[in-house]
Amino acid sequence: MSNALKLFVILLSSCVLAGCVTTADMKNSWLFICPDGYQFTAEYSRDFEFVKIKAEGYSAKLRRSESASGTRYADGSAVFWAKGATALLDVDENNVHRDCRGDTT
Repeated sequence: MSNALKLFVILLSSCVLAGCVTTADMKNSWLFICPDGYQFTAEYSRDFEFVKIKAEGYSAKLRRSESASGTRYADGSAVFWAKGATALLDVDENNVHRDCRGDTT
């Protein structure tokens, strides 16, 4: 197991014990609805290394990347960042969807 993955597991375990992550947060498929009306789904891989983003007219598979807070996934052009049940999806500078609220599907 890589050092980064070990650190992630330790931090995640600590967060679960502290109550900042619930089992609902660890579901694999989420539907997000943004204040601007945009909707998308985020489907996490079993190991949480990837997330598939799907929306009308858009889909992407993003790899987990370093984040100081929450979880961040990127592919060089798009970024998905989530903390708890709130997310941001930055498809490009003209398509940034903020304060999206999610729930498991």
